[in-house]
Amino acid sequence: MKLHIGAAAGGGAAALIALVSLAFVRRGRQAASLSRRLELDNVHSGFVGAAVAAQSERQVLLEVAGALRAGLHARDVIVLASIEKEGVFQPLDAPSGGPLSPPESAKGAFAWLKHNPGAVIVSDLGERRFGAMRLPLGQLARLYQAQLLAPLVHRGALVALAAVQVDHAPSAPEREFLGALLPPAAAAAANVRLHLDAARTLSLGQEVGLARTVQSALIPAEERLDRHGVEVAAHVRLSPDRGSEFWTFYDFPDGRLLVVIGDALGKGIGASMVTAIAKGCADALRALAPDDVDLPRMAQALSRALWRPGRGPKAHMMTCALVLVDPKTRNVWYVNAGHGFPYLLRPPPAPGTKAELEALTVHGPPLGLEEKPQYPVGEARLEHGFTLVLLTDGLWAAADRAPQRAERAVQKTMLEHAAMSAVTLKTTILATCARMRGNVVNRDDEVLVLIRG
Repeated sequence: MKLHIGAAAGGGAAALIALVSLAFVRRGRQAASLSRRLELDNVHSGFVGAAVAAQSERQVLLEVAGALRAGLHARDVIVLASIEKEGVFQPLDAPSGGPLSPPESAKGAFAWLKHNPGAVIVSDLGERRFGAMRLPLGQLARLYQAQLLAPLVHRGALVALAAVQVDHAPSAPEREFLGALLPPAAAAAANVRLHLDAARTLSLGQEVGLARTVQSALIPAEERLDRHGVEVAAHVRLSPDRGSEFWTFYDFPDGRLLVVIGDALGKGIGASMVTAIAKGCADALRALAPDDVDLPRMAQALSRALWRPGRGPKAHMMTCALVLVDPKTRNVWYVNAGHGFPYLLRPPPAPGTKAELEALTVHGPPLGLEEKPQYPVGEARLEHGFTLVLLTDGLWAAADRAPQRAERAVQKTMLEHAAMSAVTLKTTILATCARMRGNVVNRDDEVLVLIRG
């Protein structure tokens, strides 16, 4: 009996030791995973800083190769790009002992990749989603001895393709790293190409026109949206010598709508590049989480993309407002990064009563001002007939002698015409701004977005 009890006790101790050992193993794995994520995050941050300073598409793509090499511990990265001739992909540098150009049969793979921008892991080619592309993708990977193909796709165009030689299948953190790196990398390369293409036809004295060209490419073509009974009307007027303001929107599968409006500090090509960085980062975050959005984390990510230690807060800074609207529940959530307060316009609840105009004052610091900013979330209701108004101060910038008076005139216009549709109210507000400016030419950008329930 005593022997039996001793055996049980010994067995219990052994079990306890095993559990403790397992806990230490798990904790060690968690620590290793955290360390790996931090390493990848540092690689990503380093790439963003280098891409901002890049002066050519080739330089951006070489930085991409360096980031992939460092982040995935790759033996080598071969980047195929169509720099010399559109649609013809060639290695930036001839691989050692390898082919110079992809074969004619690879054209189908390049065409497929621009519609399927995710990284292709060669060991996953057996999956059904690759279909008839298994053979050409596999051939392309074997050609460059790659175990991973990382396409850089921007606005439906394949900018470049990185063939990565790596000895292991990417881990979950590494896959997240690829998802975070590739979209902004593609945007950076495409934007540099856009700048250089425009520069070939513009003199150095026409830099402001180049800024406008870049900015125009970032702004949606749509001026009116209708989402489940929620109406959006937008107005954008780009000044010839600014290039600092923008707006954009993102639809979610469940019907929610995210609206982003921003104003970069400064003017010209510098401000337009800050705008391009913010827009590219927002696009990347949207691609990583297509079904949901965390507004504070998104604002923090945008701010981190612009923040530059040791260069002063004014080097890359932007005010920005993020507004998430759920048309089904009429709930609104917003984060304000130093931008002018959004207005919530409520029509008269009954005949003989007055409309109400509320400034939504929850806010945080501008993007790029702090290393670790905090952004509180504001909430509101967009009931039927309510209108949410987002704008930039460029609307009354020309009224230098009395900008506050111009702003009050716009507020009065909103109150007097609160029952109007979003499109009609937009036109009425713009007419008020024009009247306040008189004969003075507005040399600032103008952005006005109305969201009506």
